[in-house]
Amino acid sequence: MIRSLLLGLLVTLAVGTPTHGQVPADSLEAARQIERLEHQWATALVKQDTAVLQRLLAPEYALIVSASPQRPVSRAAWLATLPHYLTRSLAISGLTVRVLGDVAIASFVADLVARARGAERRGKYFLTDVWRYQDGAWRVAARYSSRPEEASASTRALEQMAGDSSPPSR
Repeated sequence: MIRSLLLGLLVTLAVGTPTHGQVPADSLEAARQIERLEHQWATALVKQDTAVLQRLLAPEYALIVSASPQRPVSRAAWLATLPHYLTRSLAISGLTVRVLGDVAIASFVADLVARARGAERRGKYFLTDVWRYQDGAWRVAARYSSRPEEASASTRALEQMAGDSSPPSR
C-alpha cells in the first residue's frame, strides 16, 4: 500500500507542474543540499521554528504514517499539531539521497524523543521524504513514516545477492 502511494506520488511529481528555475545539474551537490535540508528540518522541529518548517514544506505536503496510510496528514494539519508536539531531540542516521532530476528521495532512520499532548513519544522511525525542486528551491512534498524492521535472514540474503550492484547513495 505504501509503495503504491509512493509510486503514485513520484509519477505525479514527475509529470506535474513544470519547474521554474534550473534544477541543479550536479546530482551530488543536490544530494548534499537535501542532506542539509533534512538536518535543518530536524533542528527546526526541536526549536519549534515554524518559519523554517513553512519554508521547507511544499503546499502539497502530506505526512503518510504506516499505521493509517489511507489518511494522509495535510500540511496545514501537520503544522497545526506543532504547539502540542514538543520534540526534544531528533537524531538522523543512515541518510541516503537519490536525485532524479527535479525530484529527490531521502531515507533515513530518525531517533525521536518527543512529547505529544503530554504523552511520551520516543523511538526509531524509518522516514522517506520526497523532495521537489521548484521555483529555485527544494521543498518536501511528502514524508512516509514507519517503524524500521530488524534485518531478517531473507533481507541479508538479498543484500548479499545485490552485492555492489546497489545504486550509489548520492
